[in-house]
Amino acid sequence: MQDAVDAVPTDGTPTTIVLLTDITDENIVVASGKNIVFDLQNYTVSASSGIVLDKSGTVEIKNGTWLRTGTVEQIRNIVNRAAGTLNITGGTIQSNVFQAIQNFGTMNMSGGLVTIGTTIEQGVINNESGGKMNISGGRVIGTQRQAVYNDGGTLTISGNAYFESEIIATDKVRACVQNNKGTTNI
Repeated sequence: MQDAVDAVPTDGTPTTIVLLTDITDENIVVASGKNIVFDLQNYTVSASSGIVLDKSGTVEIKNGTWLRTGTVEQIRNIVNRAAGTLNITGGTIQSNVFQAIQNFGTMNMSGGLVTIGTTIEQGVINNESGGKMNISGGRVIGTQRQAVYNDGGTLTISGNAYFESEIIATDKVRACVQNNKGTTNI
């Protein structure tokens, strides 16, 4: 899949990459200036180690599953760098090891599901300092920790956004949305 990503022009021209089968890839990198729609067509992109999508371009994910498996902690499923824009309009983004998304750039979620494995004690989405996150729809479901942790960015929640934090151990209770150092607008 990296070959298809590399072939996309860096002039901002929107390009759709359509999956025709499940893919297991390591470290998909989307460079600045690329504007990619990943239409997963109900297939799965997965990786057992490494960051699945580490980017500073513009990416939209829809219609399938973007999955981070494996056993190594401290590795996120998707890292959206400061210059990046991540749009989630459908499909599922799931991490079974660590945070599903770490956002330093702009993230817009209008549909889909972002979740984490049931044994993981991590926030699902971290909005870091300088990050701008707009959630107007879709579902974010955490297990034992926050669905969204705003750690210095700007978080705007509107529309029909749904947040849930499933509590398995009562000593691990966390808020669904936790504003640590940033600004949260609902």
